[in-house]
Amino acid sequence: MALTFPTGTRYPSNVVLLPSNFIRPAFEELYGFDAKQDVGLATPDISVVQFGGDGATISTSGVSGATSYTYERDTDSGFSSPTTISSGTLDLTVNDTGLSKSVTYYYRIVATDGVETTTSNTASIVIPAVFTTASLTASSTVANVVNTFTLKIRPEVDITSGTVTLTGLDVSQTADNASLSITSTSNIFGTTADWTQSTGTLVLTVSTTVPSNANTIVTFDLTNPSDTPNSGSTGITLDSPNYNQASISGDFLYTVGPYTITDTTRNESVIVSDTTQAQYTIEYGADTQDLYVWDGSAWFIFNND
Repeated sequence: MALTFPTGTRYPSNVVLLPSNFIRPAFEELYGFDAKQDVGLATPDISVVQFGGDGATISTSGVSGATSYTYERDTDSGFSSPTTISSGTLDLTVNDTGLSKSVTYYYRIVATDGVETTTSNTASIVIPAVFTTASLTASSTVANVVNTFTLKIRPEVDITSGTVTLTGLDVSQTADNASLSITSTSNIFGTTADWTQSTGTLVLTVSTTVPSNANTIVTFDLTNPSDTPNSGSTGITLDSPNYNQASISGDFLYTVGPYTITDTTRNESVIVSDTTQAQYTIEYGADTQDLYVWDGSAWFIFNND
């Protein structure tokens, strides 16, 4: 509402009349500060990805008004003893190298504007280790018999707890058994394991440390398929938390039929040059009277002594 005074009115000396087109200064211009609400320093985002074979790249998209960032790492998600890997800069990306394999590392970023600080969420990374040895052998290819398997493993880094899982032996007749009998070097995996028939999975629980400086041997029994021939199981894998999956090549739990001599007319030179035969083909050398057995990759010669 406009204030008006009658003509001839005398005004007190502390009253200043302003023209009708006067524009009121902005509050912040009049009093020298920003009257807008202060929303504070935003929380930085964080991303962590693997860098090379032993490192991590930690990055953020940045926070408006921040004057520096501090990057911290800990093996404890609560950051009880954090290690500062970078501070006092506005770098949006930092590399952290020299990390140990199979260890979980946690990261956070602290932003500051010189007055206030805000801290990002926690991000984590594990540099996976590998199995330097992962092999499996079997004792029999006869249908319906108990087949003894020997698993040999050596991890790159000691495995002190958790599980090691063998998967893919899916044609065995052995039913599910949460306490399948096993043997293991120094009872590293105890005396039993958890067997699942449908997926052919054997879960070994670590009882004492699986060493990285020696092979650990595990043996267990499964019953072969009833039909013959059976092509068996392939694509066997070995897993453990914080480890890359290892592939174990070969055919397992396969069965073969009765052995018969398929040809008696060919000479040795013709037989050994033929690499197209089915596995376990048996021939009789017409010129040598020896037996020749093809194992799928080479001929084995049994002399007629």
